[in-house]
Amino acid sequence: MSTIPVFVSEQPADQTESGTLGVLRSGGDEPKGVLKHVDTDKLKNSVLALTSQLSGVFADLKTVGEFQLSEVSVSVEVSAEGGLILIGKAGISGGINLKFKP
Repeated sequence: MSTIPVFVSEQPADQTESGTLGVLRSGGDEPKGVLKHVDTDKLKNSVLALTSQLSGVFADLKTVGEFQLSEVSVSVEVSAEGGLILIGKAGISGGINLKFKP
């Protein structure tokens, strides 16, 4: 089994849906967390699943008026278990950026 190190913040169980550790975010006080070793096969499967799902989401979004979509940028976090989480909680910046060109 191959693993990759991921530094995760210490977060009380009631602050996450699954009661697991969340990914360390920059800013604020000194980092408090632990180093977890995430299985690269789990991470790979998470990336493949997310990209497949996003492909379906953006499949029909190629043009808007006279503009063509040139780039899609998606912000994700890696969970301590190797899952990917789209950033969308209140107070956390990030998300999906769409760039169009004429």
